[in-house]
Amino acid sequence: MSWSKFGSHLVVWGGAVLIELLLLSGYLSLPPSFDALRWMWVLVIGGAIHFAIVHHVLKRRKRVRPHHMALFVLVALTFRLTAVPLAPSLSDDLYRNIWDGKTQAAGIDPYAHAPADPAVAHLREGEVWPEINHPELRTIYPPVALYFSRGAVFLEENVSVLAGRPVLAWKLVLLAVEMSGAVLLAWGLYRKNRGIAFLLYGWSPLAVTEFYASGHVDAAGVGLLAGATGLIFLRQRILSGVLLAASFLTKLLVLPALVAFAALRGKRKRLAGFGVAAVLLSLPFWNSGAGAIDSLRTYQARWEFNGVVHRLLHVDAWGAIPERIERGEWSKLGSAGTEAQKKVGRAILSLLVLAGAAAAVRAGARPAVIAVWSLGVFLLVQPTIHPWYITWILPLLTLHYVRAFLVWTVTIPFSYEVLLTQRLGQGWIENYPLQAASLLPVLFFMIWDLHRRDFGMPILEPSADEETDRLAF
Repeated sequence: MSWSKFGSHLVVWGGAVLIELLLLSGYLSLPPSFDALRWMWVLVIGGAIHFAIVHHVLKRRKRVRPHHMALFVLVALTFRLTAVPLAPSLSDDLYRNIWDGKTQAAGIDPYAHAPADPAVAHLREGEVWPEINHPELRTIYPPVALYFSRGAVFLEENVSVLAGRPVLAWKLVLLAVEMSGAVLLAWGLYRKNRGIAFLLYGWSPLAVTEFYASGHVDAAGVGLLAGATGLIFLRQRILSGVLLAASFLTKLLVLPALVAFAALRGKRKRLAGFGVAAVLLSLPFWNSGAGAIDSLRTYQARWEFNGVVHRLLHVDAWGAIPERIERGEWSKLGSAGTEAQKKVGRAILSLLVLAGAAAAVRAGARPAVIAVWSLGVFLLVQPTIHPWYITWILPLLTLHYVRAFLVWTVTIPFSYEVLLTQRLGQGWIENYPLQAASLLPVLFFMIWDLHRRDFGMPILEPSADEETDRLAF
């Protein structure tokens, strides 16, 4: 074995061992404040190792042999199985997902009643109810996320080893869905001689921790997106549309990327699969009425966390500008408006991103470039940017690599610093300078690359005139 080859093996497999050791550190019992600090640095250091692995392997563009591909997937599964037994210490969102499953098991529409509603008081038992955040709000999750919630409760009720273990049942549902998508992605990438790109998605410490230590439903949505991407490589147009619809109806964050996917060859079959699946998957909840979007409206108007660019742009003031100009209140132009005016400003900004993606499609830009950049910019300008949101861009990076967005997976964990002050009894205090500093490397690479008109690196050079080549390059 040459020294060059030995060095490559050392970077890849040595890096994998280090990531696994960092994940295993989650089993060390620490006080709550130190636990948050531990995970913040686990994600930052693990993310840096992951970035080094990806940079190394993509620079060499080596083709992957079947046994190496199998090992890549096996290591990804090992990372996930390591995190599954861990208690969710960074977020309590999964308890809402489990509650949604319990209400459905009781024959109650999750969109009809908030957990604090007296009508569902009889369901408040066990470890789930006390941990639900904002119990005064009805569920915010789309229909497919609710199906996964119902599936987790079904497992808990019918599998003896999972009885009384709702968190484990929920994580196993996520694991089944997400790893199925990961395998499809690996298969599609391998068939297109891009197998090495699987490391971008499958080995991300951020994804592993947010999906399986914290148990975010994003695991299922991102897994479905990964599966849809793999099916596009495999030219399964209708099925890829079905998985895109399921991903979108798990969480709506993937919306900007759908504009790019609609521009691919075979879009009629893909759109047909998407449309039919979206209707059928939503059908059971059509009678839920306004209850299905009430909490989403509240979230859109009130929630804000880690939105550095959103604050710099004063988006929450946009909806109030015409009224303030009319009144001559020039000094208040940059101040946030009412909740209704905030909704207007945030909606305008989201529409601008979607319009930019559509314009890029009409200009003939590569769909993969549009998918990555539109989703990345969409996330960047949101008022709320939790670390797990960034995982949605990982499957798309297997098509077209943009280093700024992988750097983001390294720096976004610094936003967990807010948990330190909270757990020390000082309240939820955001560290705005730290949030801005952690975003600077991302913005630097974005601006530098855009200045050089460098929109990212194709995973391999284009070959024949196939739809997947047009997608990726």
